[in-house]
This record gives sequence, structure tokens and C-alpha cells, in this order.
Amino acid sequence: AVRRLDNPQGCSSALGDPDGWSFTRARTNGSISGTLGAQCFTFTRAEAEADGAYWFRTIRTAGSANPEWTVYGPSGEQECSNTYYSYLPVCDLTAEGTYALVVESASGEGSGAYVLGARRLNAPSGCAAIKAPTFGVPPSFGSISTAGEVDCYAARLGAGDELTFHTTGTANEFALLNENGEVVCANVGATCTAAHDGTYSILLYADANQSGSYQ
Repeated sequence: AVRRLDNPQGCSSALGDPDGWSFTRARTNGSISGTLGAQCFTFTRAEAEADGAYWFRTIRTAGSANPEWTVYGPSGEQECSNTYYSYLPVCDLTAEGTYALVVESASGEGSGAYVLGARRLNAPSGCAAIKAPTFGVPPSFGSISTAGEVDCYAARLGAGDELTFHTTGTANEFALLNENGEVVCANVGATCTAAHDGTYSILLYADANQSGSYQ
């Protein structure tokens, strides 16, 4: 298959613009039609828009294709990508202009449906505030209502704070991010240390096409 990556044609605008990529935004549905099939989505970073750290995530919901994504910048050069099994790849984008996100199967073979999520990790929106994590605070309850959902919680931490996180239920994946959208730690049960004072993001999600409650 031959595709143009700068000024690409035939792409969907369903992702919208990055300023709307909150953690409460609805997922985007897509499909891969068969061997060497791919879908393209475009989005635009505005002039003078602040540097962004983003997380794109694809989850197979039907079929045999293992969806992977790649982001190409306004010039057509590759900016970032993932593999089907990679964990929370942060995509840092700084330039203004129109980008293309291409989703295709890891092996180039197979077909099926998937969901695509796009979320901003620095200056995130759609995160629910939780109390300072101390002993005696009751556990937080939530639910993953649709495949690909990621729940975000905002917690104020101080420099040197050390924390451990435990989850039960559907949300079997976790990540703690600092204000720059950088992953501080991502292992349930491990000790996480806050390097600076600030508001940190706690992400909870399922590692596959699953839904249900958690705490």
C-alpha cells in the first residue's frame, strides 16, 4: 500500500482538536478492513498552542487485527508510535499544523473493529479530585463502562511523598503522572515517590476489551 503522509487525503476528522481531548471524551470507533488495511485520522495543533504530551490508545473490540498507531507531523515525518503490547507511550508534540494518526494491524494482516482514545496528559481535563491519600481514607469506587475508557483522578502531593496503589476489579492497570504528563510509576503495589509539589494524575483502566466496576 502507498500512502501520502504530508497533506494526507481520505482521513477522518473524528478525533477533533487536541484542546478537547479530556478523559471524559467519548471514544472513537474504527475498523481495519483486511490485509494492509489502515485508517487515518487528522487533527490540528493551533498556532502558539502550548507543547502537549498526549496518549493515544487503540483496543481491539472484534476480529483478528491487532491495531497499532503512528503519528506523522505536518511535514510527514514520524513523530511517535506504539506497538499493540506497548505500555502508555507518551507522544510529545510541539509544532503547529495538521497531524495524521494512522491505525493499522501490527502484522499487516487481519481485520476487525477497534476503539481509539486520544487524551492530553499535561494540563489534563476530566480528572475527578480525590482526597489526599492517607491511611483511613475509604477506597474510591468507579467503573469502566466501555472498552478503552480511562478514569483519571487528580491528587495534590508534596515533594518526597511516597505512595502505594492497589486496585481490585476491572481496572487492573494504573499509572501515576506528574504535571508535565511524565509517568512517575506504573506498577500496582510498588512504592511511588513524588519528586515535586503539585497536582498529579492517577490513571485507572483495563488492559483489554473489558468493562465493569473497580475500587
